[in-house]
Amino acid sequence: MCSENFSRVRLNDFNETKYGSVFYATNYFSLIKALMAAYKDCIYIHLNSVFSIKYSLIPLIINAVGFRNRVILSPRGELLDGALANRKISKLAYVTLVRCLIRSNDLFHGSSENEVFAIGQSLKRNAFLLKNLFAYHDRPPLLEPHKKSGELDLVMMCRVSPIKNIELLIKALAETDPVSRVSVAIYGAIDDVSYHSMLADLARAILPGNVKLKFFGAVDNDLVKEKLSKAHCLASCSFSENFGHSIVEALGASRPVLCSTGSPWAKINEYDAGYCIDLDVEIYKEKIQRLIELDHQSWEYLSSNAYRLFVDEYQSSIECLEKSPFLVA
Repeated sequence: MCSENFSRVRLNDFNETKYGSVFYATNYFSLIKALMAAYKDCIYIHLNSVFSIKYSLIPLIINAVGFRNRVILSPRGELLDGALANRKISKLAYVTLVRCLIRSNDLFHGSSENEVFAIGQSLKRNAFLLKNLFAYHDRPPLLEPHKKSGELDLVMMCRVSPIKNIELLIKALAETDPVSRVSVAIYGAIDDVSYHSMLADLARAILPGNVKLKFFGAVDNDLVKEKLSKAHCLASCSFSENFGHSIVEALGASRPVLCSTGSPWAKINEYDAGYCIDLDVEIYKEKIQRLIELDHQSWEYLSSNAYRLFVDEYQSSIECLEKSPFLVA
């Protein structure tokens, strides 16, 4: 079935689909030709990145030199402090160039309040807030796992990349109460092989025998909810998160979340749906111990609050969409 569908695809040409015209390029030169053709007929150009020379900077230059289309720029978290910290000087120089290419009537999209502020700081432009939309669903039944005091099953859903700061969780688990039982399942593509090797070596060196940590690699989207439902809590230690899809998925699965203030999820504390805390090993260690000590009733309370936050955030995302400049007649 798949091979038949692909056999109908015209390469280096526009294909009409029910979602609009789609161009499949075999090389970058063909893509540039497609952009030049599309610029003549379009009103908006939507760029889903800032720090991409091929797919953001060059399209911006082409538009600035030869066309007058309005640009919608979605940085997708690239301008948050945690993301800018890596190679900061070169990134700030790049941002200065981008500011020279954008116009006063261009639009800037942030998917969280933090990102709207970051866009203003870096690009000196006001951004509109449009939160990432996600599918609503009823609260799943809490059939598993049963939470016993002294036991904790954590899950991480993230790329294995330095920005995810997974080593902080490993260090926080190094001094876990020896009478407890803790497991950590990490699902996500290995973006950085050397970083993965460092984490594996660190885990072997410092984790006690009562803490089991395992990398499972990437997981199909259809299985994400199932993997979350088998854990007591989602853990995240990212330096920076623009939105945090895995956090939304965990809340929707009625699972509390342990995450950092590098994510835009301070409401987790307000809702008593887990902990949104500073990136500090001692603080993570303290909160993990609290999670270990929870009995089923206390865990059920956090889980109920997690789903309540999911519902409220869904409604908030719909309200943001209704206020979006794209729905203004």
